[in-house]
Amino acid sequence: MISGYNTHAETWLAGLQHLMPIDSHLLLIKEYTLAILIFMAASGLIVGFLSGFIGVAGGMFTVSFLVLLAPLMFGADIITVQAATGVAAVQGLASTISGSIAHFRNKTLNLGFLWYFGLPSILGSYIGTQWSAQWSRNTILMVMATLLASAIYLGFKKYKAMGHPTFQTPEPLSSIDQFIWPHWSIQLVCIFIGVLSGILGIGGAVLLVPLMSDGQGMPLRQAIITATGSVVLTSVGTLIGKWQAGLIPWEFSVVVSILAFAGGWIGAKTQGKVGNRQLRMFHIGLMALMLAETIRKLFFS
Repeated sequence: MISGYNTHAETWLAGLQHLMPIDSHLLLIKEYTLAILIFMAASGLIVGFLSGFIGVAGGMFTVSFLVLLAPLMFGADIITVQAATGVAAVQGLASTISGSIAHFRNKTLNLGFLWYFGLPSILGSYIGTQWSAQWSRNTILMVMATLLASAIYLGFKKYKAMGHPTFQTPEPLSSIDQFIWPHWSIQLVCIFIGVLSGILGIGGAVLLVPLMSDGQGMPLRQAIITATGSVVLTSVGTLIGKWQAGLIPWEFSVVVSILAFAGGWIGAKTQGKVGNRQLRMFHIGLMALMLAETIRKLFFS
């Protein structure tokens, strides 16, 4: 019976090879195994959930799973860093569309804010993808480590402020006229965030959320929801750039993204049950783990 099952599995995997040909320039495996397929599916579901729950595209988590976690599980890299950013671009778009639909149906997504933050980010993300197409693995990991460290610092600073006895959660904003910074400076920062997003294949919510909550005075939950919607636009620019640069292993990306779409919906539904401060600490903890593993990969691997 076990022998028959193994034969059936081998036949199924052999057929899958024809449907999902391996591009040796992007993927570092000779063939798909059941363990790799399970890892791909689990990565998509988990990253999608985190995307909807925390309000990020999840691209940072995708790159971390594929570049940092996979070698620990399989004993070797299964994908290039550049291709991992391509997978992240496809997955990020799927996750944020899923989460944004959930928020839109709940009438919590301000479409005006979505366009305000998202449109300049599209330009930046496209520039970033074209600029970094030939960058080395370590250069991309260094950018990733710097971005994570910056986001952890900003997040922890806000977390401490939220624990102060005099802290009060601000009222939700309804107009761009309520923003604190001049509009031109916000737009420039959004373009810069877009550039970083394009380099790493991420949506940029990891920096958009601090920009909105710490910089413009949005409540954290509103900032997360707005960033989720804005990142749909950013991800489009990143996806186009990665596709033109030939950095997307499409079959691999589709498997991860289908599960990410489902996970994003679940995460968005779950988010409303968690307090702002707990949400912030969860986000910081995840980024700290990713930063530690990125540093290990850079300097000790």
